[in-house]
Amino acid sequence: MLPTPENTVRKTTLWEWLVSPDMVSDEELLYEMIRETREDIEVCRQNYEFTNDETLIDMYIYAIKAHEMRYEYLIKIAKKYYDGEITEGF
Repeated sequence: MLPTPENTVRKTTLWEWLVSPDMVSDEELLYEMIRETREDIEVCRQNYEFTNDETLIDMYIYAIKAHEMRYEYLIKIAKKYYDGEITEGF
């Protein structure tokens, strides 16, 4: 099935979360950032698997590594947040 506006979930960007008139809790924002990062890793892995261009292969390797590092950082922040070491913001 091809994506259409009716069957596609629109991804909310970090900027949209920050400027949203609805106050979003730090917990929700952190969860959303982790979820988006996991999705980005999966997309890069899929693209890496299906490309034949050497330049793109290198790009996807670096992108996967960058997203994995971001994911590890966010998980570390989440652990500190839930352990009470961080009380607000991150």
